[in-house]
Amino acid sequence: METAAVAHVCYLNKIPFIAIRSISDNDKEAGQEAINRNYDKAVQQSYQFVSEMLEGIR
Repeated sequence: METAAVAHVCYLNKIPFIAIRSISDNDKEAGQEAINRNYDKAVQQSYQFVSEMLEGIR
């Protein structure tokens, strides 16, 4: 929901905006334990995605 608010403000002000979100739980494992267990993997995958995306626009 926070991302939607920022996106809306950027849209209204004609400011380019992109959001990268990562999911750290799923339908098979949910809750804080799943988030804690998967956090590092989610961070690494987000980092990899953003790095590759930035390389593509250079």
